[in-house]
Amino acid sequence: MAAEIEQVRYIIGRPQIDYRKYVVEDTQPRHLYSVAQSTFARVNQLAGDLAGAQRRDMPPAPLEEISLQDVMSMVNQVRGQLQLVKRALGIDAPVAEARLDRRADLNDALLVLGDAGRQMNVVVGRNIQWQTFYDQVELAMTYVAGALPEADRYPPLPPLEPGKSAPDIFTMIDQVRTIASEVASKHDVAILRSSVPNEKATLPKLTELEAYDLMTIVLADLAELTLAMEAPDVDRPPYPRPQNIVGSHIDQLLSGLYLQLEYLAGE
Repeated sequence: MAAEIEQVRYIIGRPQIDYRKYVVEDTQPRHLYSVAQSTFARVNQLAGDLAGAQRRDMPPAPLEEISLQDVMSMVNQVRGQLQLVKRALGIDAPVAEARLDRRADLNDALLVLGDAGRQMNVVVGRNIQWQTFYDQVELAMTYVAGALPEADRYPPLPPLEPGKSAPDIFTMIDQVRTIASEVASKHDVAILRSSVPNEKATLPKLTELEAYDLMTIVLADLAELTLAMEAPDVDRPPYPRPQNIVGSHIDQLLSGLYLQLEYLAGE
């Protein structure tokens, strides 16, 4: 799949992403599935733009535990849309068969899939819109709210801090992931662990796409955690939606999500 995305990138003339060295641990099939879903949405968009293909609905996530077979099914959905894009661009050269590394594990698979997804975002040529990011954090808060007492579901948001950028948001998401791990340890749910070597040099270079990727994985983990906690579905947060959403609004909402999880961690 990554090789086919590279074919498309080369023909279109988009730049190659700056592949970063991440370290991930405790990867679960749901993490792979969530990243593949995000990639499907971008390829689906490109198939519509270039090939005039009718936009396909996102395949629904399995109701039960996500398996590796589900992940492969989603990856194949991505590749199916890629074939439409390649035909529209006149790409008929096959890609070399990928080498099978029997030592590879889910952590390795997530790194490859994550890089391919970010490259697909660059190929599409559109950055993640802050509104989309905001919706994702809102949904995460809704998941967690179901596990909280009704009176404490949505804490007051801290004051808005202007000037927040992608590295600030990435750091805040990482703090959310850390406090979520404390809650998850009480319910036998494995939360993805990740780190960036040489963080001092790497963190300032992180982009909205990388922050969004991390939030996508955190959202999948929170869905699994609140399912294990048998949290009921509740209404979305009652906070007024900003008319023009910027990075600082995402950071503010993430702070609210952190407060929710901090409450659960302290129980």
